[in-house]
Parts: sequence; C-alpha cells; structure tokens
Amino acid sequence: MNTMTIGKKLSAGFAVLGLMMAFIGGFSLFEFSTMNRAAIGFTDSILPAVVRTSTLGETVIPPFLGAFKSRGHAAFARCCFGV
Repeated sequence: MNTMTIGKKLSAGFAVLGLMMAFIGGFSLFEFSTMNRAAIGFTDSILPAVVRTSTLGETVIPPFLGAFKSRGHAAFARCCFGV
C-alpha cells in the first residue's frame, strides 16, 4: 500500500465508494419492488373488504339503533354509539 501514489489511493477509494453506492441502489430497488407488490396486494384484496364491511355497517347499524331507541334505551345508544 505504501507504493501506491496519492492519485491511485484516491482512485481506489472513489471506486470502492461507487461500488458501495451501486450495491445500495440495487438493494433499494429490490426492496421497493417488494413493498410495491405488498401494497398492490393490500389495495386489491384487503381494502375492498374494508369498504364492504363499512357499507354493511351503514346498512345494519341504523335499524339496530332505531330498535334500541324504540325500546327506551336512547341513553345507551347515545353513550355507546354516539347517536
């Protein structure tokens, strides 16, 4: 290492730095593609189920609360369900 000139040492250092950056960039691209596949899987399968569940709640809960109020449990409905 002592026989290398300062120019060769600097060149070797920058070459190692460039290789490290290329490796980190490739690894990042691989990880981002993995995250993208997971996000697409989430939006294609889980998110529609959440929307369907929300719609189900909007159609089932109001009649349920109406029955609660008609039986004299309006205070309970206000306390627990905010209506």
